[in-house]
Amino acid sequence: MDWALALTLPNAERRFSADLTRREFPHHVFWLERRLVRRGRVITVLRPAFNRYVFVPFDRAWRILREFWRVATLVTMGGNLARIPAAHVKALVSRCRPGCIIPVEYVPRWHQGDRVHIAGYGPMSGQRAVYDHSLNDDRSCLLINWMGQMARISVNDADIESELASRKRGRRRPQRRY
Repeated sequence: MDWALALTLPNAERRFSADLTRREFPHHVFWLERRLVRRGRVITVLRPAFNRYVFVPFDRAWRILREFWRVATLVTMGGNLARIPAAHVKALVSRCRPGCIIPVEYVPRWHQGDRVHIAGYGPMSGQRAVYDHSLNDDRSCLLINWMGQMARISVNDADIESELASRKRGRRRPQRRY
């Protein structure tokens, strides 16, 4: 069975999937696990791997568009409904864990306990910190000294530098005068 892509309303993938399950329509919504820091604790949440897209059966796509109000449109190419081969979707499903969760491995640039420096233009720029762990592919959890206690913060990986690299960059060689 070939598949089509339904474009849902913003942030409606979970509710649309529940509607399809309730009415016994086959479908696939693929998820990614994301780790976030909320109130100083690391939590795991599921986010859609393909924002706003739900895989629905090709032969029932127009019926789903008419019967469900959380569908904005169907993906078309050249005026025709885009057909996704069953082999592609099957390969994607075979890689997933139960619940259509796509496994993702994050390889951090630093190890726990490494001393780092927060760069960038954020409110914590210029602070020294201790690397704790990676949250996901673009954010990490750092420990900073905040009012005498070690506090966890979430920082974009692009704003983290090795403390040694930031020291080297800060030193300038005196220029010679001729």
